[in-house]
This record gives sequence, structure tokens and C-alpha cells, in this order.
Amino acid sequence: MRTTRRDMYRAVEGLADACGTSMAQDYKDVGAWELDYNAIYGGAVIQEVVNSAGGVTLPLGQRRMAPGAFVEACELATKAIRYSKVKRDN
Repeated sequence: MRTTRRDMYRAVEGLADACGTSMAQDYKDVGAWELDYNAIYGGAVIQEVVNSAGGVTLPLGQRRMAPGAFVEACELATKAIRYSKVKRDN
């Protein structure tokens, strides 16, 4: 099955929610995350907006991943975070 940009965005959106952050709607959304995907540069990575001029950092590292692997990694991380929150709250 083909992985689309929308699939990747939804995976990042779920991970951002689990981590207590939001998705950037604008380059001025300091602290919010955005999906950076470029097939030529090796795939997808998560960026965090760090200033109102649009500067970004890579909070989860610089490694770009192919779309399918990226979605799987995001979903696994999201499940692990949510599971740890449930265990901590019980």
C-alpha cells in the first residue's frame, strides 16, 4: 500500500498530540511541529518551529525516513508514549 503525505501528516499529528504539542499552521507557530518531506533528501523528518522568523530545529533527530517507515515509527512512538502515560496514571 502506498503511503501518502496525508498519512505522514496524520502520524506526526498523533505523535505531537501524545507529546503535548501541536502542529504548525504557520511559520510563526513557535513550539509547534511540522512535517518536512522531501523524497530527494531521503524522506520525512519532524521539525519544530523555534522562532517567529520561521527557524526550525529537529527535535527527534536528523535521520530522514522513507514514508512507510516514517509512519510506522511515528505510530510506534505514539503508542509507547500513550501506554507509558496509562501505566503512570494507574
